[in-house]
Amino acid sequence: MHRRRFLSASAQAALAAGLVPPLLAACGKKEESAGTPANDSALVALRDRYFLKMMELNPVTATYLGADAYDPSLAQVNGRLRDWRPEAMEAERRFLDQVEADRRQIPVGDLSTQARIDHALLGAQVAFLVRQHERRSWQRVIDSYVAEPFRGVDWQIQGMTDTTPPAAAPADSAKPADTTKPAPPPPAPRLGTEAEWALVITRVGAIPAYLEAAAANLKAGRDTGNLPDHRMVARDGVGGSKANAEYFGKTLPAEAAAHLGDQPLCQGHAGQARPSLPRRRRRLGALRRLPAHHL
Repeated sequence: MHRRRFLSASAQAALAAGLVPPLLAACGKKEESAGTPANDSALVALRDRYFLKMMELNPVTATYLGADAYDPSLAQVNGRLRDWRPEAMEAERRFLDQVEADRRQIPVGDLSTQARIDHALLGAQVAFLVRQHERRSWQRVIDSYVAEPFRGVDWQIQGMTDTTPPAAAPADSAKPADTTKPAPPPPAPRLGTEAEWALVITRVGAIPAYLEAAAANLKAGRDTGNLPDHRMVARDGVGGSKANAEYFGKTLPAEAAAHLGDQPLCQGHAGQARPSLPRRRRRLGALRRLPAHHL
């Protein structure tokens, strides 16, 4: 299923992603068009504000869910990575506290049955995320730091538009086919529009700053004893980092070249992507050094 139809077609899977507890936000606009009960309006607005903000704060999850097509405010989300800097975490905590304060102001007894469920789900999700903030989980999520850059680009490519050119029509369909000549090969499959590949380039360009924030957070965790499990360091930190360096240094440029082929945009963005991705190999090698903070 195309990811941009994911939100409206699979709210259950969205719930499993852990960021859409008001899973009804996936069909919230449809619900409103059918007529939202007057007493539910404040909760619907809060629920939708929370959902959009969480997609903005978690761009890779937004890419997985196809959120760029859900709302115009998320149109460029595929060009970003999560901001893990401490000041960004503090801003996120303030947002969560405000959501919870606003949620508590809504009288539960006045809500419809469905809205009461949303109200409880929203409270449970916010409480979980606040607990993660209290534990400063960003100081030890080495698995997320290693996986997010790869997952973001990989899911991005999976959701790209099929731009394979149509097969050439016979020159004269009235004449019988010449069976003595081999049939022309079908056109090579192509993926991605110019705008979609431009967002890939932007997201890859954000990786060095992302890694700098990750390294600083892991160092802060080491200094305060807030460490990831040693097995996670070995498996996700060391092993995953090596795989990432290989992917961004070799696999992705080759994959991009294959998907782009001889499309006209190859003269533009592809020309930027092919040389720039290998050059980032040195900086992406910093992924390998992240576990050094814990060894």
